[in-house]
Amino acid sequence: MIELTELSLESVAKVFNFLENVLKDYLLEIDTFERELQKYSLLEQYFICEYGSVYYSKQKINSLLKSRSFNGYEDFQIRFIEENADNFIKEVEGMRGSLKKLAKNHKRKYGDFTTFKLPDGFIEKPIDFRLPLYFAVEDARDFEKKLGNKLKTK
Repeated sequence: MIELTELSLESVAKVFNFLENVLKDYLLEIDTFERELQKYSLLEQYFICEYGSVYYSKQKINSLLKSRSFNGYEDFQIRFIEENADNFIKEVEGMRGSLKKLAKNHKRKYGDFTTFKLPDGFIEKPIDFRLPLYFAVEDARDFEKKLGNKLKTK
């Protein structure tokens, strides 16, 4: 089990400051969240997602809106937060599962988190190209010839 106490106090403060900024500065905008999340360690990212899904659930956002906690916000900002809340939670839940697996594997293998930082670009974007569903006859024959030649050389 991964505990919050495995983070240093400085990291715990970074996690919760980031969560505060996600709402105040980024208005739960998921692209900005993903980009800024890359600056944190694996364990920090996991706890950001863990507590982000709790603090920014649809129920919590609705109760914040009803309690008038958004004094000083423009109407368009409040609407933006409401619209982003669902997508934010879906993305964070997905990331949390992946990060939890990575963190558990790293902990099992190395015992601590001082040596591990996720590489840049860990959160992948969808592949934006199409694969052909068929081959033209000439292409298929060429492919078979090339494949046959490679298999014969081995």
